[in-house]
Amino acid sequence: MMQEFGVLTARERCGALHPPAAEASISPAALDMTNPLSPDATENPMTNAEAYQGSIKSLLSRNLGSFVVATFLVGAQESVVWQGILHTVGNDYIVLYQPDRDRYVSGDIYSLKFVEFHPAPVWGQR
Repeated sequence: MMQEFGVLTARERCGALHPPAAEASISPAALDMTNPLSPDATENPMTNAEAYQGSIKSLLSRNLGSFVVATFLVGAQESVVWQGILHTVGNDYIVLYQPDRDRYVSGDIYSLKFVEFHPAPVWGQR
Protein backbone atom coordinates (compact mmCIF):
# COMPACT_ATOMS: atom_id res chain seq x y z
CA MET A 1 0.00 0.00 0.00
CA MET A 2 1.35 3.45 -0.93
CA GLN A 3 0.35 6.76 0.65
CA GLU A 4 1.16 10.14 -0.82
CA PHE A 5 1.53 13.38 1.14
CA GLY A 6 2.44 16.95 0.34
CA VAL A 7 1.17 17.03 -3.25
CA LEU A 8 2.02 20.29 -5.00
CA THR A 9 0.09 21.70 -7.93
CA ALA A 10 1.97 22.47 -11.12
CA ARG A 11 1.59 26.20 -10.41
CA GLU A 12 3.15 25.83 -6.95
CA ARG A 13 6.07 23.79 -8.34
CA CYS A 14 6.69 26.50 -10.93
CA GLY A 15 7.34 29.17 -8.34
CA ALA A 16 3.97 30.76 -7.59
CA LEU A 17 4.81 30.53 -3.88
CA HIS A 18 7.98 31.94 -2.38
CA PRO A 19 10.23 29.90 -0.06
CA PRO A 20 11.57 31.22 3.25
CA ALA A 21 14.22 33.93 2.93
CA ALA A 22 16.96 31.50 4.02
CA GLU A 23 16.23 29.20 1.09
CA ALA A 24 18.73 29.49 -1.75
CA SER A 25 17.51 29.97 -5.31
CA ILE A 26 18.81 27.61 -7.93
CA SER A 27 18.44 27.38 -11.67
CA PRO A 28 17.02 24.27 -13.33
CA ALA A 29 20.48 23.46 -14.67
CA ALA A 30 21.88 23.29 -11.13
CA LEU A 31 21.09 19.59 -10.54
CA ASP A 32 24.36 17.77 -9.85
CA MET A 33 23.78 14.08 -10.45
CA THR A 34 27.36 13.18 -11.35
CA ASN A 35 29.56 10.97 -9.22
CA PRO A 36 32.67 13.05 -8.39
CA LEU A 37 34.79 9.89 -7.91
CA SER A 38 36.43 7.48 -10.31
CA PRO A 39 34.95 3.97 -10.47
CA ASP A 40 37.92 2.64 -8.45
CA ALA A 41 37.51 5.25 -5.70
CA THR A 42 33.77 4.56 -5.60
CA GLU A 43 34.29 0.83 -5.11
CA ASN A 44 37.24 1.15 -2.71
CA PRO A 45 37.37 4.57 -1.05
CA MET A 46 40.74 5.28 0.56
CA THR A 47 39.69 8.21 2.76
CA ASN A 48 36.63 9.34 4.70
CA ALA A 49 36.20 12.17 2.19
CA GLU A 50 36.01 9.68 -0.69
CA ALA A 51 33.52 7.54 1.22
CA TYR A 52 31.33 10.62 1.80
CA GLN A 53 31.56 11.84 -1.82
CA GLY A 54 30.23 8.50 -3.06
CA SER A 55 27.30 8.40 -0.62
CA ILE A 56 23.59 9.13 -0.93
CA LYS A 57 24.08 11.85 1.68
CA SER A 58 26.55 13.61 -0.61
CA LEU A 59 24.20 13.31 -3.59
CA LEU A 60 21.37 14.82 -1.56
CA SER A 61 23.59 17.61 -0.20
CA ARG A 62 24.75 18.58 -3.70
CA ASN A 63 21.13 19.06 -4.75
CA LEU A 64 19.69 21.16 -1.92
CA GLY A 65 16.87 23.35 -3.20
CA SER A 66 15.62 20.80 -5.74
CA PHE A 67 12.05 19.58 -5.77
CA VAL A 68 12.13 15.90 -4.77
CA VAL A 69 9.74 13.00 -4.41
CA ALA A 70 11.11 10.76 -1.64
CA THR A 71 9.90 7.20 -1.00
CA PHE A 72 10.43 5.76 2.47
CA LEU A 73 10.01 2.11 3.47
CA VAL A 74 7.84 1.77 6.58
CA GLY A 75 7.84 -1.69 8.13
CA ALA A 76 8.43 -4.67 5.88
CA GLN A 77 6.31 -3.78 2.85
CA GLU A 78 4.61 -0.40 3.13
CA SER A 79 6.04 2.67 1.43
CA VAL A 80 5.22 6.32 2.08
CA VAL A 81 5.89 9.09 -0.42
CA TRP A 82 6.65 12.69 0.57
CA GLN A 83 7.19 15.57 -1.84
CA GLY A 84 8.81 18.93 -1.32
CA ILE A 85 11.88 21.04 -1.75
CA LEU A 86 15.02 19.42 -0.36
CA HIS A 87 15.88 21.81 2.45
CA THR A 88 18.40 20.07 4.78
CA VAL A 89 20.45 16.88 4.89
CA GLY A 90 21.71 15.75 8.28
CA ASN A 91 23.72 12.73 9.41
CA ASP A 92 20.66 10.48 9.51
CA TYR A 93 17.73 12.59 8.29
CA ILE A 94 16.47 14.81 5.49
CA VAL A 95 14.10 17.77 5.68
CA LEU A 96 11.67 18.68 2.92
CA TYR A 97 9.94 22.07 2.71
CA GLN A 98 6.36 22.03 1.41
CA PRO A 99 5.50 25.57 0.28
CA ASP A 100 1.84 24.78 -0.39
CA ARG A 101 1.38 23.99 3.30
CA ASP A 102 4.20 26.19 4.62
CA ARG A 103 5.63 23.29 6.63
CA TYR A 104 8.76 21.20 6.97
CA VAL A 105 8.75 17.39 6.99
CA SER A 106 11.70 15.31 8.17
CA GLY A 107 12.43 11.69 7.36
CA ASP A 108 14.91 9.00 8.36
CA ILE A 109 17.67 8.68 5.75
CA TYR A 110 18.05 4.95 6.51
CA SER A 111 14.46 4.19 5.44
CA LEU A 112 14.82 6.31 2.28
CA LYS A 113 14.64 4.00 -0.74
CA PHE A 114 14.10 6.18 -3.82
CA VAL A 115 14.43 9.87 -4.61
CA GLU A 116 13.15 11.55 -7.75
CA PHE A 117 14.94 14.85 -8.42
CA HIS A 118 13.16 17.60 -10.34
CA PRO A 119 14.85 20.88 -11.25
CA ALA A 120 13.45 23.65 -9.06
CA PRO A 121 12.58 26.95 -10.72
CA VAL A 122 14.39 30.13 -9.82
CA TRP A 123 12.02 31.67 -7.28
CA GLY A 124 10.29 34.80 -8.50
CA GLN A 125 10.71 33.90 -12.20
CA ARG A 126 8.09 32.11 -14.27
